[in-house]
Amino acid sequence: MRERVEESFFGPKTKKLLEEILQFEALSNIYFGAFHCPPVICEGKNDIIKDADGKEYIDFISGFSALNVGHCNPKVIKAINNQLKKLLVWGALPNDLRVELAKKMTEITPGDFKKKVHFLTTGGEVVELALRVAKNYKSRPMTISFYGAYHGATLGTAAVTTAITYRHYERSLNEGFVHVPFPYCYRCFFGKEYPDCEMECIKYIERLLSTPRCGLKAGKINEVAAIIVEPMLGSMGYFVPPKEFLSELRKIADEHDLLLIADEVQTGWGRTGKLWACEHSNVVPDILVTGKAIAGGLPLSVVVGKAEIMDSIGPAGYMSTFGGAPLSCAAALATIEIIEKEKLSERSEKMGKYYLNKLDKLYNEHEIIGNVSGKGLYIGVELVKNRKTKEPAVEENLALQNECMKRGLIYERGGMHGNIMKVICPLTVKKETLDKSIDILDESLISIEHSRK
Repeated sequence: MRERVEESFFGPKTKKLLEEILQFEALSNIYFGAFHCPPVICEGKNDIIKDADGKEYIDFISGFSALNVGHCNPKVIKAINNQLKKLLVWGALPNDLRVELAKKMTEITPGDFKKKVHFLTTGGEVVELALRVAKNYKSRPMTISFYGAYHGATLGTAAVTTAITYRHYERSLNEGFVHVPFPYCYRCFFGKEYPDCEMECIKYIERLLSTPRCGLKAGKINEVAAIIVEPMLGSMGYFVPPKEFLSELRKIADEHDLLLIADEVQTGWGRTGKLWACEHSNVVPDILVTGKAIAGGLPLSVVVGKAEIMDSIGPAGYMSTFGGAPLSCAAALATIEIIEKEKLSERSEKMGKYYLNKLDKLYNEHEIIGNVSGKGLYIGVELVKNRKTKEPAVEENLALQNECMKRGLIYERGGMHGNIMKVICPLTVKKETLDKSIDILDESLISIEHSRK
């Protein structure tokens, strides 16, 4: 790792900090997995960030989709500053802003039924609680999740996350959890082509649930409590399934008396062009979990579900000292107001279409781009060595990431093979910033294509 730091293009201050990170922080952190050598970011404003040496980058990571309203949004900062003078933390106990935010969440999430919420701090925590609530409510031990999903890295959430990185040596995580193919149409698990596939991925789930003695059912006894799904695949791709996928999943859940849990930790808060990604399919989940962008950069997450489901584990069934902290709630209320008043969902849809058109032109100019998928500013660019064979261009994506960073654009690599460029810019991104990023991407693609010859 130290060799990577020494060979990097970063300035002396950044290199010194990276050396100290290697000395004091465990390698279990994401830094040297997500990047060959990561920058050390010290400042951010809207869509631009700076490293320790003052080098500027266009931000296509946004704190892993935590900064939909941009870095240090003035209205969020003002709300934080006002609250700093009043109350920071009051444990897992009532405070005025917590009540206000709880009411707001029941109003802006899908469904006209009575809802209740539970505040926590991270996406992993709310998924963990949603799974616990679902199993308790249905009195059943099993959950269905999807290959390529990322729901967290704790023992409970790793069970519904299929990435081997988070499951290594934890063989017990296979108990009570069934993983099924996500509709990754560019690389269909069933070797079919959409729409001629007739949604084989849905039929597969239906067969699992309809076959007695297959492990999901014992005669007429259903062992499955819930299906948990990202409406659009996140960490492992940033690609969009067919529109009917989620509605068909809703039908399966209803037919087999299962709860449908929508993980909107990354897809929520306007990123896909609607406030919630499940709205693209007009689907109402029984439980919705969200976090990341909810509080403009402060830690906060929330489970929202039907009241009878949420109340099923009873008083003190789950808690977090910092969940629903007044400071985070103040930031969240300001963030929601920004998203609503500045119409950031609609802006995301508009800017996303603009950027996808730009990417389509790059697709026509660069054979290494195999596929572009996206809704709003939720976009994935998949690199391949050959468009016919679709062989993943993994090393090339790492090289592209480095070339882009040198030129001032930072993005996260993703995908089941690690060959996808994920576009996760703030929803407040400027048009000229998007134009500049296309120029950088074009130059960087030319550079790595020349190096392959």
